Amino acid sequence: MKYTRKDLIRKWKMVDKRIEESVCLLKWLADRYETKPEKQEQVKKFADVLEEFYIAMHTFWKTYC
Repeated sequence: MKYTRKDLIRKWKMVDKRIEESVCLLKWLADRYETKPEKQEQVKKFADVLEEFYIAMHTFWKTYC
């Protein structure tokens, strides 16, 4: 199945929004783990990795689309 540029942009916007919401949710969750520092650190690291991926994906799409 071939996608048109319009389809890809629409899908990108949907993924973009979901990743951004996920990063915010993970950061919120990390704040709730104040009594469990090891869990808080794991969630923060995952949120940071997801945020770096989000930035890289954003840069790629701005450059090539």
